[in-house]
Amino acid sequence: MIKVQELKLGFSSATTKKILLENVSFNIEKGKLYSILGSNGKGKTTLLRAFAGIHKPLNGDILIKNKSIKSYSIQKLAHLISVVFTERINVDYMSVFEILALGRVPHTGFYGTLSENDLRVIDQALELCEISNFKERKLNTLSDGEFQRVLIAKAIAQETPIILMDEPSSHLDAAGRITIMELLRKLVVENNKTIVLTMHEIDLAIKFSDTILMFNDDKDIKLGMPEDLILSGEINELFVSKGLIFSHKEGVFKTDRVNNLAIKLDLPLDKKMWVESALHRYSIFSKPSMQEFEISENEFGFIISKNGEIVSQYQNIKSIIEFFTST
Repeated sequence: MIKVQELKLGFSSATTKKILLENVSFNIEKGKLYSILGSNGKGKTTLLRAFAGIHKPLNGDILIKNKSIKSYSIQKLAHLISVVFTERINVDYMSVFEILALGRVPHTGFYGTLSENDLRVIDQALELCEISNFKERKLNTLSDGEFQRVLIAKAIAQETPIILMDEPSSHLDAAGRITIMELLRKLVVENNKTIVLTMHEIDLAIKFSDTILMFNDDKDIKLGMPEDLILSGEINELFVSKGLIFSHKEGVFKTDRVNNLAIKLDLPLDKKMWVESALHRYSIFSKPSMQEFEISENEFGFIISKNGEIVSQYQNIKSIIEFFTST
């Protein structure tokens, strides 16, 4: 669907040049969800804008359906690619329906009259995004999550095989992020859309993506199935300069710092995970191989032992942390 060939991406002027990617080649397959990950300033949004034909590469090429993106007119690209950026557009006076109608412009022309087919496509997009009940509402009455779904519905109404999205889950609460990602996954599975998005939420990228594209420090991109990147340890390259490591057992990044205090956790799996989470947050590292301290439990709560001798008992994790931070 999208082929990247020896791409050199960055910014160049008479006085300065900044290279973000150099000599990068990879393919984006049809009917898959791709998440672009990397630190701020690496070029995630710039790559997305290059896919949309907005940012011109310094060298190399991007092929859409085996044709150079440079050979497409804006009108032709609008039949292939729809774009959703994070900026909230200043059209609060418009209704949800009117925004979706703009998605039909590539098919009708700017002053075109909506046909029965156009209205049907709009209604289907509203239904798919579960926003049919407020299609007459003005944009200034919508929450951030509702507004994001409207923009996705507009992209669907445009009827393109490719959808590009810049941080679709930003400005949303936890439930809203999951709702949006579930919707995007549904578009891939049920509608065979190709979706490429940038994001910072690594946990969501792992859960919902077919492939992750990782920017690294070598002006290169590494891509693979999330689970393969985790098991190989390559996903740690995302934050190699920040002292973080990814726990493939828990699915989270942790600080790569070791404290002199070593603790054995003899707890059920669910409690062990959350106790260890708190220990890591407060830089109290646990190593099962060392026995100086041990945390176990009985019917009354958590027990802290030192060299086999019980030294304290607590009802909650907060008290455990207070014990160790004062030790």
